[in-house]
Amino acid sequence: MEPSARRQLLDCIFDTDNARIIGLLEDGPKETSDISDKCGIAPGEIMRRIVPLVSAGILVKSADGDAVLISVDMQRLADIVESDDMFDGAIDGLVKLDGYLN
Repeated sequence: MEPSARRQLLDCIFDTDNARIIGLLEDGPKETSDISDKCGIAPGEIMRRIVPLVSAGILVKSADGDAVLISVDMQRLADIVESDDMFDGAIDGLVKLDGYLN
């Protein structure tokens, strides 16, 4: 992945709202309606915001009947965040993400 594309992806991961969404998915998949209720973001807006993360394989979108489920691929997330050329920035981002999660 190009450095500029990686930087954009990291910016997307560490965006305040996206970090909250990822944090909610730590303990397993959630319906977009549940994420919406907890984050105060409309389901359609959630889907719009996470497109880059789904495209990168960090978030996984699936269906269960009429419900749309979102889950996080923690290994893929770690691979992106721990990339060699962005590691220092990623550490700063992780500290920021940890602040949102705790």
